[in-house]
Amino acid sequence: MKHQRSVLRAGTLAALLTAAGCTDGSDPVRPDAQPGAGRAQGQAAGRAAVQARTLDDDFVELAREVPGFGGLYVGADGVLNVVLTDPAGAPGARGALASHLARHGRGGAEAASLLAGMRAVRGRHDFAQLRGWYRQLTREPLRGATLGDVDEARNRVVIGVRDAGAAQAVRDRAAALGVPSDAISVEVVAETRMEARLIDVVRPIVGGTQISSVGGICTLGWNARQYDALGYWTGRRFIITNAHCTDAFGVVTGHSVGQPDMNSPIASEVLDPAPSALAGCPAGRLCRYSDAALFEVFGSQSVNFPQIANVGSGTSGTAGIIGTWAMDEERIAYVGDEVGKVGRTTGYSKSLVDRTCVDIPQYDPYGYDTGRTLLCQAQAGYTSGGGDSGSPVYLRVNSTTRYAVGIHWGSGGTFSQIYHVLREFRDTDGWNYSVADQGFFH
Repeated sequence: MKHQRSVLRAGTLAALLTAAGCTDGSDPVRPDAQPGAGRAQGQAAGRAAVQARTLDDDFVELAREVPGFGGLYVGADGVLNVVLTDPAGAPGARGALASHLARHGRGGAEAASLLAGMRAVRGRHDFAQLRGWYRQLTREPLRGATLGDVDEARNRVVIGVRDAGAAQAVRDRAAALGVPSDAISVEVVAETRMEARLIDVVRPIVGGTQISSVGGICTLGWNARQYDALGYWTGRRFIITNAHCTDAFGVVTGHSVGQPDMNSPIASEVLDPAPSALAGCPAGRLCRYSDAALFEVFGSQSVNFPQIANVGSGTSGTAGIIGTWAMDEERIAYVGDEVGKVGRTTGYSKSLVDRTCVDIPQYDPYGYDTGRTLLCQAQAGYTSGGGDSGSPVYLRVNSTTRYAVGIHWGSGGTFSQIYHVLREFRDTDGWNYSVADQGFFH
C-alpha cells in the first residue's frame, strides 16, 4: 500500500542544491575504489553528471541582490549575524534574507525570529568577490592543500595546507593573482582522513549502530524511504552509510552489509554515484558532493523510520541505547549551529559548525591522497574515531525536536550535508529519497 507524505512546504530547498576509512581500530582498510570506474547494474547508465547548487552559490546570489553581502552565520549567542560591507544596509536586506532562510527550511516563525534579532557585522569584501578569488586560486591544484573554504564568518578565503612550505607557495600564487592580503588566510591544517569502528544486534534497524561489510566496520547513518514525483512512498526501504565503507567508492557492486556483522545481513548496495570532473573540481581530480552510498533493506528486516539511536551522553560504542530520536525534518547546517553525531566507536558527541561548503581532498587512514575531492562539505569539530564513518549528524532544536543535517565521514568532525547526499541520489537514478518526516524532495 502506498503512503503519501506531507507535500512541499515553504521551507523546502527546491531551488537550492547541494577522511573516514573503514577500519576496526586495529586493521585499517584502504579503499580500493577506482574513481571513474564503470557503473554497475542498478544505476542510471549514461546519466550525465549534474552540477549541484551549493550554499556558496546561494550566498553569491544574495550578494547580487543585497549590495555588499559577505555571508551569514549563527553566533554563539544564537543571533543571526549578517556580514555586510556597509552595515547601514541591513534593513534593506531583510526581504532577500527571508527568502533565503525559507529555501533552507527556516521560514515562517523561525525566520521572523532570526531576522528580528539580526546583527549586522562589517566585512571588507562581498561574497561574490571572495568566491571569485577562491575559484582563481583553486583552478589548478594547490600543492599540499588540505581544504579550501570561502569562510562566511571570517569574511575571507581560507586555504588549509600540510606545512609551512606549502603555505608560502599558496601565498605566492595569491599575490600573483592579485588577491588582497586581507582577503585570504593560509593555515596549516591536518588532512582529513577517512575513518572506520552501538555494537550489538539492534532491531528494528536504527541509525547510529554498527554495520559491517567487505569494506570494514562502519556506522549505519540513516534509514531512508523512496518517493515518487507526487510524494508517494514506493514501499522501498533503504539505509545510507559512507561510500568509502563499500568495497569500491563510486561503483555499485551489489555487496551486502550486516548489522552488527556479516552474520546478520540486512541490505545490499544499489546506488553509489561515480565521482567526476564537476565544475569547481580542481584539474586532474574527481569530485563528488557527498561520501554516501545507498543500500536497499531486505524484506525480512524491520526498520524504525526515521529513528536514530539515543545513547544519552554515552561516549563509546558500548554505550547503552536508552531510546531513539525521530528526525522531524531535513535541514542545511549553518556556521554556528550546534550539531550532534552518534557513532559506533565514540557514541554521542557534539560541537558547533565552524565551516560550511569546504572543498576537501580526501585522504585514506594512512594519509594517502585518494585523488578525490569532496565539494561543499561541513566541519564541526565533534569527537570521532575509527568506525564512526557513516554516523548520522543532526541539529538539536529543543529537548524533543531534531533535524537531520548530514552524514559523518572524516576526521575533524567532517560531514556531508544531507541535502547533497539526497540530491546526488536523485540526480543519479531519478527517485526522491528522505530520511525524515519532512524532507527536501517530497
